[in-house]
Parts: sequence; C-alpha cells; structure tokens
Amino acid sequence: MRLFVTSGEMLAGGVVEDPATRADAPGSAGDDATLMFRYLGPTNELRPLASGEVREQVCVKLRVADGCNVLYACWRWTMGAASIVVAAKRNPGLVGHEECGAAGYTTLDGNAMPVHRPTHGASYSLAAVIERRSLRVSLNDYPVWFGELPPDVLAMRGFVGWRVDNARLADVRLLARGVWR
Repeated sequence: MRLFVTSGEMLAGGVVEDPATRADAPGSAGDDATLMFRYLGPTNELRPLASGEVREQVCVKLRVADGCNVLYACWRWTMGAASIVVAAKRNPGLVGHEECGAAGYTTLDGNAMPVHRPTHGASYSLAAVIERRSLRVSLNDYPVWFGELPPDVLAMRGFVGWRVDNARLADVRLLARGVWR
C-alpha cells in the first residue's frame, strides 16, 4: 500500500513544512501504526485548527473510515505544556471534512503519563496499537497512554495515517502493516 498526502505537502526526505499536513494509507490494517520523525521546530506560519485553536501536534490516525470518522492518538504541545490526547472523531453518515468540519470530536479517558515538548533536532516515534478493547500509545517506546475504547469507537473500521499541525518535521515515515513509506 502507498501513503497518500491528502492535505499539505511532504517534500523529498520526508520533510513536512506545511502547517496542516495529513496523510492516509488506504488498504493498510487500521489498528497499529508508528510515526517516526525528526522535529525541526514550529512552522514558519502558525495556522489555527478548524476549531480556532492554535497548537503544535503530531498524531497517528487509526481506523480511518474517512475525514469525518477516525481515531487520533496525538502528542500536543503549546506554550510550554505538552500532553498525549486520544480523541475519536465520529460523524455517522458524513464523509468529507467539508461536511463535518471540526464536529464530532470526543476526548477519550485513559491513563496518561507526563510527556515533554520535543527537542529541536531530536528523533521520535509515536506509536498507537489497538489490542482487543484497549488502546496503547507510546512515545519512543515508552508507554504514555493506555485506556479502554468505548463500543462505538471499537466498531469503527478503516486504515491508518497521520496528521501534523504547525510542526516542521524531517525523516517522516509511517510504519504499519501494508504500508511501505
């Protein structure tokens, strides 16, 4: 399977400089993905999310049905604070971002560990794995979030991908069953 950049741009060498970049791997297994990258700092332009909030984040997407129905495991940092946030975006019957926008997000409860902001020039891996009814998220192989998924999220089906907001990255690679980039 190939990785398709659906928003923004990924340059040669896996470089991401656009403030809103998204990529999907249709046909991949949707329950296990690792995003590897080197952090280069914030983007030159900081762009608000559809909600209006401005933040830097790197997310692994699981069970991507479409732009309106997806499970996110995100490493977020803004103004000195950093956290791991897991959120489900559910909009049954809607497919494209133009239909649902920023609607349908629910932050999921879980056991989150403290995390730090990324260091300029350092390499990282953000991994998310669904096993039975639970999700496990790790940062550089260190467990940072664990929780049981609600039934409506467990019922979701789809592939994997990633999203990056307001962060410049290099050496971006997605590791998942069925993905070669």
